[in-house]
Amino acid sequence: MKLFPLLSQTQDPIIQSVDLIVDDGKNSQSNQPKIYMIRDDLLPLGFGTKWRKLESAVQFFRSTGKKHILLWGALHGNYLASFSLGLRMNGFEVTCFAYAKDPSLHTFNETIVKRHTHNLTLLENRNKAEKKFEAESIYFPDSHLPEFGIHPSLTKGLISYFTKLKNQIISLKDKGNSHQKKSLLVLDIGSGVSFLCALQVFSETDVEVFGILASEPKSSWVKKAYFLQNSLGLDLKSVDPDSVLDFFEFFPNVSRQFGKPNQWIYEKVRKYFQMTKILLEPIYSAKSILCLEKVLENNDPTKLGGRDVFYLHQGGQNQHLDIILER
Repeated sequence: MKLFPLLSQTQDPIIQSVDLIVDDGKNSQSNQPKIYMIRDDLLPLGFGTKWRKLESAVQFFRSTGKKHILLWGALHGNYLASFSLGLRMNGFEVTCFAYAKDPSLHTFNETIVKRHTHNLTLLENRNKAEKKFEAESIYFPDSHLPEFGIHPSLTKGLISYFTKLKNQIISLKDKGNSHQKKSLLVLDIGSGVSFLCALQVFSETDVEVFGILASEPKSSWVKKAYFLQNSLGLDLKSVDPDSVLDFFEFFPNVSRQFGKPNQWIYEKVRKYFQMTKILLEPIYSAKSILCLEKVLENNDPTKLGGRDVFYLHQGGQNQHLDIILER
């Protein structure tokens, strides 16, 4: 039985107009461009765009006749949780090699991985999990996915999704709801899969794609973009460094240590939720919104140039419900 059908087959993108909160706590000025949020965070369990990637993976593994799938990744990450759950609910046996640095940490995603993985091996660091996966994957030809799902089988669902989104944005512009000829699609760069698929779909349109990095320096990510495109089976095109914003260039006092708790960001998440009832997560989406606010606050024409912005909320927020729940 399918607990969650592949919603991306029927769930069109949901777009709503939103406000931003700049650092002084006031709403954006009325002369600022319109900000629209694309609400993939509303998909089941808050896994968002991961479900759209999963659609492609399920179709691929069914086409190969494979029944047993091998995964690896962070125990507390959205990727391993969403794929272990989604694959099991679609009839596959799932084996995972997961790593966790802090054995005392317990999370929403950890619970899902442990409950929906048939065979789970826990390792103390990423390097050991990767080596174990590589050693075992030779016994799983065409039925294993590397960390974050960097695999050409995942692009079909995302390309279909961004094509629907492109049509919706064009429709909004045609109806006069977007006053600028050119608009911007902004999304977080995590693994880079969604960002690179969006770049390909929107490459010949009046919508420019911007990515916001919050995990590694821009210089290193731009250098590996070609490798990622090749691994995903996408068109091989250079990524314009100006289309990538580095959160830490705008907020140099925030630690680059991935996943490190930051009370200032937590307070921003709470404030945004109180105003909009939209929950951001502190790893990517909150940093992207803060980055957009800073660019708008600075009125930097070299970045947004006064154009209307469509921000894709890719989900992942349910891992962080404790930020807004009263104790």
